[in-house]
Amino acid sequence: MVKTMRRSSAVTWSPKGNEDCRDYIHCPLCDWEMIYPKNDERKPALIFLDIDGVLIDAIHPPEVYSKIRETMKELFPYAQESFSGYQQNIATARCFKEEAVACLDKVIEGVEASGQRPLVVLSSSWRHACFLDQHRCDAYGQYKFSKYLCGKTSIDYRSEEMLSVESKLGFEFYEAAEKEYGIQLKDRASAIEFWLRDHGFDPNRANFVVIDDNQMEKLSKFGNRFVTTKWLMNESDADAAIEALTFTNEF
Repeated sequence: MVKTMRRSSAVTWSPKGNEDCRDYIHCPLCDWEMIYPKNDERKPALIFLDIDGVLIDAIHPPEVYSKIRETMKELFPYAQESFSGYQQNIATARCFKEEAVACLDKVIEGVEASGQRPLVVLSSSWRHACFLDQHRCDAYGQYKFSKYLCGKTSIDYRSEEMLSVESKLGFEFYEAAEKEYGIQLKDRASAIEFWLRDHGFDPNRANFVVIDDNQMEKLSKFGNRFVTTKWLMNESDADAAIEALTFTNEF
């Protein structure tokens, strides 16, 4: 992967009546300095991470659902049962399965041991609930992977503009993806490809892995770079992700 000198995203921004418009802006979904640090020449290894079905049950068992509800009430006692997506995100994160999180930690450690620089990109539908820094600090701050969380993917399709906090602020992803790269945002795979291209990575050469329990028909286009989890991430999934990220690299 060759570093790009392109310092701005194809994403467009309409201030929606806000006259305090910025002349220069990068993609609101990433930490550009984290992706391209000035003093770290290690090759990046990208981990596109789903949440439901990977770190917590995709369909919450009654006891997990109850725990999430009680956690929301404890953390946000004045919400009066009307909890925002942001609040639900924080409470849900407190109920992640320890074994699954340990497997994700194993992937990160395996990448570091290979001499590469692990970077996590959130591809879960939870990414729409809040901004990147809120994910890193409020929702996932208690977990190791939050320290490697460099970004999140855009909307998957047009109707997700209703959910995405960035879209609500006036950022346009759909037209940018199609105009700049000929990509129609219609599923998780296309959003991942858009993120890669928009951040200077060639999807055919970049070192990345997608960990997800869903959209197998679409994500299978990534071959062995797609690790599909059954129920939750396990040791076998972690080994497959490490192999995909380190197999072609010699240090």
